[in-house]
Amino acid sequence: MKYVLKEGKDPRSEQSIFYAMAAPVTTIKLNTLAQEISRECTVTPHDIRAVISAMEEKIIGHLQNGQSVRLGLLGSFCPTIKSKSAKSLLEFTNANITHVGVAFRPSSTMRYELSPSNPNIEFTREG
Repeated sequence: MKYVLKEGKDPRSEQSIFYAMAAPVTTIKLNTLAQEISRECTVTPHDIRAVISAMEEKIIGHLQNGQSVRLGLLGSFCPTIKSKSAKSLLEFTNANITHVGVAFRPSSTMRYELSPSNPNIEFTREG
């Protein structure tokens, strides 16, 4: 995993400090993933894209219904809501809702796989 060092200020002492941030990376697109997966199994890239497209639609539908969706060892997608407060239950309406979003919660397996304690991760400093 590539990282870069960034300079900041310690809020208590105002001294310069340095911390790691993930380095900017290129995005792996669906077609690339479909090609890679296809090379490792008997499913065609076209079929993989079709399944993922259907999965995207189903995940969005379940999130719209307020359900979380768990994708095996990856983790869960959960709907989130932000709203303006109201002084009473009667004063709160749907118009108070200001934002609907989604949170991704990685599984314990994914958290470990991306953990510094995992011996399979190699860190490389750039710059």
